[in-house]
Amino acid sequence: ENGVEVMLKQGERSIVPDTYAYVIGCDGSRSTCRHLLEIPFPGSEYPSHWMVFDAKIDSPHDPQEMHLILHEEGLVGLFPLPANRMRIICELKPKETDPPPLSFDLAKEILKKRISKETTIQEPCDLSPFIIHHRQVTHYRKGRVFLAGDAAHIHS
Repeated sequence: ENGVEVMLKQGERSIVPDTYAYVIGCDGSRSTCRHLLEIPFPGSEYPSHWMVFDAKIDSPHDPQEMHLILHEEGLVGLFPLPANRMRIICELKPKETDPPPLSFDLAKEILKKRISKETTIQEPCDLSPFIIHHRQVTHYRKGRVFLAGDAAHIHS
């Protein structure tokens, strides 16, 4: 009633107990707080697969602005980052259930097809697949623990 007992990881091997008046679990979509509290997280995944990576891009679009490019084979999103880099997301053929293996060659091919044939990327890094979800907890609080951020809702 008067607090929340927690175990904090300190370094690689040390776990330290402590007590707080309140705890806010903002520990991501795989939230340990949410699981320990047994709060349901209903929802599902959208059927499409995506890739995300960072790179410098040479295209007809201003690198200081966000762009969403709609194409019959899927969306491309360009989001400005520091140092003239962009966060680039690409939908991988929305009708296919098995996505192709990810590579920077695939990314280049998609950008040339969906933006322009002259589009090039330099210094690509951090290529990752992702799936878009729509999920929301049934309640944001249990006792003195609150859930926030991706621990509580995912609406990409």
